[in-house]
Amino acid sequence: MSNELRIAKREVRGEIMTTDTYVEVQSLDTSQAVLEQAVDSSFELFRDFAKRYSRFSFGNELYQFNTAEGEFEVSAELYSLLEASLTYYKLTEGLFDPAILPALLEEGYTTSIVPGGPEVYQPTGKSADMLELKLLGGYRVSKPKGLLLDFGGIGKGFVADKVANYLAANYKNYVVDAGGDIYFAGSDIHNGYDSWFSQTLHPYDDSKGLVTLRMKDAAVATSGITRRHWKLGMEDKHHIIDPRTAKSVSNDVLTATVISESTIKSDVLAKTLVIMGASKAIAYCKRRNLAGFVVNRDLEILLSPEMEKYVQT
Repeated sequence: MSNELRIAKREVRGEIMTTDTYVEVQSLDTSQAVLEQAVDSSFELFRDFAKRYSRFSFGNELYQFNTAEGEFEVSAELYSLLEASLTYYKLTEGLFDPAILPALLEEGYTTSIVPGGPEVYQPTGKSADMLELKLLGGYRVSKPKGLLLDFGGIGKGFVADKVANYLAANYKNYVVDAGGDIYFAGSDIHNGYDSWFSQTLHPYDDSKGLVTLRMKDAAVATSGITRRHWKLGMEDKHHIIDPRTAKSVSNDVLTATVISESTIKSDVLAKTLVIMGASKAIAYCKRRNLAGFVVNRDLEILLSPEMEKYVQT
């Protein structure tokens, strides 16, 4: 066993899920070649997921699901995604709703944010209700024709956890970052720390840090309305939809950040806090002992009590 620390890290900017993706692994007992291969394999997992479940890819697994109806079989992974989607839909009382694709289209989010991106779906009107989807076991589902799903609110967290679990089989210290949905395992032993440090960014300026967090075997995700936005006529629109209005969220929250045990949970609940608005979001965190904070339109940072233990002062 070697005592030499080896590090493999790589970032892919904008290519996967139209976001920046980063993986870093640190190890004292693995060859550099094996470590590099683990990082390569991690990115293949990201690419495969994006290929199968991006709503901007014609004919992929998500497209086939959305255009099907009745009872049919899906892959084991898609079944897990659907299970997680229903679980969080119920947990958030419908504020997290993957069946918002028709609303996204009506609000003008018909193509990828990347210039020249494909337009796969056309506006269709109201979607069927998420609860009309039935999971029958054995990877079989029953789906109404009008149910159109978008995994933008859960997909990055889901695949980040998948990559983290893959790395966990052989490594203790690593970071998996799917566009700001980040899992931190172990610690940053390269810098002699007993944890990792993560800096959340200013809502309008990526060159400015906002809050520094101390992370260890936990996940953080930030969601907000200032990154993916566009004009529809004279109106400003963005990608976070309030399912109660089927419109882009309009309240006092710019961004919300959540820390939890899994990236998928942090991902979903950060978006949920944005939809709730600042005061309800912090009250929700308090009731559930959830580590979260929101940045309001006055650029005030409102922290839940549970979040305070992660903030590095």
